[in-house]
Amino acid sequence: MNELRMSEEYREYFKSLADGLDELYEVAKIARRKGLDPSIDPEPQITHDIAERIEKLIGPPGITERMRELQGIDRRGMAFKIAEEIVVGGFGMMETEDAADQAIRTALAIMTEGVTIAPIQGIPDIKVKENIDKSQYLAIYFAGFEGRGQDVITVILIPAFTIIYSIPSYLVYGLDKGKFQNLRKDLPEAKRIAEADFLLKKE
Repeated sequence: MNELRMSEEYREYFKSLADGLDELYEVAKIARRKGLDPSIDPEPQITHDIAERIEKLIGPPGITERMRELQGIDRRGMAFKIAEEIVVGGFGMMETEDAADQAIRTALAIMTEGVTIAPIQGIPDIKVKENIDKSQYLAIYFAGFEGRGQDVITVILIPAFTIIYSIPSYLVYGLDKGKFQNLRKDLPEAKRIAEADFLLKKE
């Protein structure tokens, strides 16, 4: 981590803040060891920069140093770069579904600087599923759809992942009645789905 240039007075001031935080954290750990809370350890973890925060929030192990190496590029570029390195085994080989889960959550954490719960609670599940013809597609489950920025970021990441793993898109063979009834009818996606359903039924 880069050392900030500052006067000796500022250095002593920030050291006093850090020492005070460490003392309070020790008090919190002693209190938690009494067993009166669901966890015996304090949930908040002390981190020194965004890279360390993201590794402790979502992983994978080793992401801290790699993010520091890439600090010269913008967050979007870093998110895509890290996601690609995860799925090709840069942080250890994983099963396809596990790699997708880790890559997308980590990239989203980078884009949101690790300050929101979006990478954890905003995405309940990520799965690699099968079409009727046995080809695979990536399925991402969102905790509600409100047009949030993190949802858009996640959707943008899907093509990058599917290209790397050569996973085709979801194939629409037919739609259950009312499946998309909550979508706004003027959305391009809703129109495309409706047109596809009409053509399939016509055939």
